[in-house]
Amino acid sequence: MHASFLTGQKFILFSGKGGVGKTTCAAATALHAADRGIKALLFSTDPAHSLADSLGIPLPKGEIGPVAGVKNLWAVELDAERNLAELKSQYGAEFVDFLVAATYLDRGDVEDSLDLDVPGIDELMGLKAVMDFMESREFELFVWDTAPTGHTLRLLALPETFDQWIKLLARLRWKYKSFITTLSGRRVEDPADDLLFVLKKTVKRVNALLQNQEQSRLVLVSLLERMVLAETKRLASSLRQKKIPVRNLILNRVMPLQHECPFCRQVYEEQQKIMQEALRSFAGWDIRKAPMDPVGIRGTEGLRRVAESMFGG
Repeated sequence: MHASFLTGQKFILFSGKGGVGKTTCAAATALHAADRGIKALLFSTDPAHSLADSLGIPLPKGEIGPVAGVKNLWAVELDAERNLAELKSQYGAEFVDFLVAATYLDRGDVEDSLDLDVPGIDELMGLKAVMDFMESREFELFVWDTAPTGHTLRLLALPETFDQWIKLLARLRWKYKSFITTLSGRRVEDPADDLLFVLKKTVKRVNALLQNQEQSRLVLVSLLERMVLAETKRLASSLRQKKIPVRNLILNRVMPLQHECPFCRQVYEEQQKIMQEALRSFAGWDIRKAPMDPVGIRGTEGLRRVAESMFGG
């Protein structure tokens, strides 16, 4: 990831298998940008948040806060459940009224269904929060630490999935409103219409952003381990099928050459073999390396060392 990696970018998303160091790489990138005068927001939607640990500072859940000692950098661990609860609080009653009127469902059944976990709804709430941040224009760069691979693939499928779901609700809504208008002779408007509009707008913005190579960048993070590299290849293939541009790869925890330690040298030699496989598999990509740290990366100084390896000084 040379200097042009950040040039002109608005949104950088880090993805990969759990445990590969996405949070470290995302935090190092955001810190690197902030150190160069770019006002950046670093955020995580991983349910198992580790952003605060990586930065070495406490972060209030769901609240944006400045990163102590770093100019131009803010961070937040998004609380999708909280965002969903706020949405239900704002639109829940009207949405129940709409579904009861437009279907044969009992009110109690509808109310119970709203309390169920809908697959992907937590990611959608995270995406909505991201879009709201970006519309605020308070920050120049948004760096996203995502949940592991499976969550990312589900997230990238959300625009199409929720678009179909919203279209179905809109058709039901239109039939209901048409019936009421015919009987009463007046146009029916209520907050349930606003909810459908909010969801539709979010889905449309997300889809446009993820496919915009001029504004967004998706970076894969992998280790030099055969199983991890295999999953990274599958993720890259899935992204191509979804027409999501991706050409950036970070190979994390690369073992330096050690002559004195036989075990370390064996790990180094095995990693070099896998490195060659990675270079062949991702030929033409922008591939960067981050070194293995003997004590782990925590705090801004450690993250700056990672950024130096990734960005070159």
